[in-house]
Amino acid sequence: MTHQPKNQPSNFSLTIKPIRFASAALLAAVFLCSLPAFAVSKDMVQLQTQIQQLQDAVARLQQSNDERMGVMKDLIQQSADSVNRMSVTLDALH
Repeated sequence: MTHQPKNQPSNFSLTIKPIRFASAALLAAVFLCSLPAFAVSKDMVQLQTQIQQLQDAVARLQQSNDERMGVMKDLIQQSADSVNRMSVTLDALH
């Protein structure tokens, strides 16, 4: 049987803290869920609608940008291939 020095916490006290925290979090969640729902103002609904529209616009912009970048990548690759072919042709002419 080993005894721990008095200045070091025991393993038992270290495991109690997460349990207390989890219990407190669960109690807070139950309390918050039991509160009555407040009426949403017209301004809040309008703001949420505008935010959703903005998110949709950003998603469309991102998709459009991705498509255009893909096309640009293909065109740059084609240009690089053409330059390489011209370089080989010029080397052959020399």
